[in-house]
Amino acid sequence: MGLISIDQWIQLGPVIVQFLAIVASGLFVGYQIKSAKTSEIEFKVHELHKEQYSKLIDLLKKALMAIKDQKKYKIDQNEWLDVQMGMSMYASGKVLKAYINLIKLSQENKNPMLVTKQIGDLILLMRKEVGLEDSNLTGRDVLSTFITDINDSKYDQYFM
Repeated sequence: MGLISIDQWIQLGPVIVQFLAIVASGLFVGYQIKSAKTSEIEFKVHELHKEQYSKLIDLLKKALMAIKDQKKYKIDQNEWLDVQMGMSMYASGKVLKAYINLIKLSQENKNPMLVTKQIGDLILLMRKEVGLEDSNLTGRDVLSTFITDINDSKYDQYFM
């Protein structure tokens, strides 16, 4: 009694095909929605990275300009805290570790060239993270955009 005949099965064929097409369409739409949501989240994270890295770059620019003008740089505490919290929240693990190393190295204040190299490496990491995967670009190349004599051979020991 629970069995069906071939004729009944053939009549059910189009209904089964329609049902499977609807299920497949539903799965495809669900996948597309999930994929779009993932892309949206990745885009927002990417934008947050760029925003926070821009704040850090602005802070570094102010410090470098003070050094260039031979002034004592006075840090605005609100700006500093904003950068620290932003980096803590939105920087990738690699960038955050490089940033922490930069802070630690600059506090030890033993060798300004090591701090300078670390800044170049940090900027290079941030570039890569925001999508600029220049595989042959180095931290020294990045530094050469604003430090005129960074390619002088006397600094080669720091960039080997």
